[in-house]
Amino acid sequence: MTEPGIPRRATIREVAAAAGVSSATVSNVLNGHPKASPETRARVRAAAATLGWQPLAAARSLRSARSHTVGLVLARTPDAVGDDFYSGFVAGLHDAVANDGFVVCLQVANDPDHERELYTSLVRRRRVDGFVLTDERVDEYRPELLDQELDVPWVLTSRLPYEGEDQSYEGEDQPYEGEVAGIAELAAHLVELGHSRIGYIGGPADLRGTIRRVAALTTALEAAGCPAPVVHYGDFTAMAARDGTAQLLARRRPPTALVYGNDDMALAGMALAGELGHRVPTDLSIAGQDNILLGRLNHPALTTTSADPFGLGHCAGQTLVAKLLRRDDAPTPLPRRHAVLRQSTGPAAR
Repeated sequence: MTEPGIPRRATIREVAAAAGVSSATVSNVLNGHPKASPETRARVRAAAATLGWQPLAAARSLRSARSHTVGLVLARTPDAVGDDFYSGFVAGLHDAVANDGFVVCLQVANDPDHERELYTSLVRRRRVDGFVLTDERVDEYRPELLDQELDVPWVLTSRLPYEGEDQSYEGEDQPYEGEVAGIAELAAHLVELGHSRIGYIGGPADLRGTIRRVAALTTALEAAGCPAPVVHYGDFTAMAARDGTAQLLARRRPPTALVYGNDDMALAGMALAGELGHRVPTDLSIAGQDNILLGRLNHPALTTTSADPFGLGHCAGQTLVAKLLRRDDAPTPLPRRHAVLRQSTGPAAR
């Protein structure tokens, strides 16, 4: 009996009657068996769409031995997971996988042992069919674990394609140019403003994303005849940003501009700089990455780099579902990142 307020599901028999075929033919068509003509398949699918027919998730899982769930395990602090970027990323991931009837299982790992335990238990308990991996590391164990021990598909977000670039790239050290184009533009902007002492306050030193961004910033500064940035590594949290800001501004010759690993860190660093008596941008220029709403609303508005967290999650979901269903779908490439110039950067103080 259907519960009050919940629409009744159309049945296979009703779809069959609407399409003028047998229930067995409807079952074959909706389960992908090639036992019907193209005309019959089109008629059945049209009838199913008209009636709003959807398979029961439990029955579908029994037939295919799938959970119809994709896993996302984040090894970050709760503060870092709750930022605007990850909210958009998870929304995009969910939107992409839901198109094929999948849902997202999000887990937060407290430490490396807990992270490995989560991957293993989720697979062995048949809770997930595959994983989206974020935060690629230098000493990366997850692809080998998922390939050789657990035998489940996975997608690494740092290997997803950007617009206008080779989508077959599988390397580790050289990212798509579109991923770091924004930070290179930030460097050019700061140099044009007269800055030569620049600091970078980012995420953990063992993350390839951190390494790539520091490398891109260093390359752009050195190409302009400036010294490499002074780097402080943290964990993407506001407290880490405040600590790094305090340390860099306490140097005998402190930076005149600071670039942060994300906008939340940049806003936390800007707040501390103000507490220490530094006016932004008169005394100190500050820039973030990811272009979150709070950065736009801040005063002064935050210079940053563009990002598409929803698109990143969507691209990852598309790619993983294509692997799971053995389709050749090409994911929607990510837009190139670029600098977004606002009021938090200005001429270098003399």
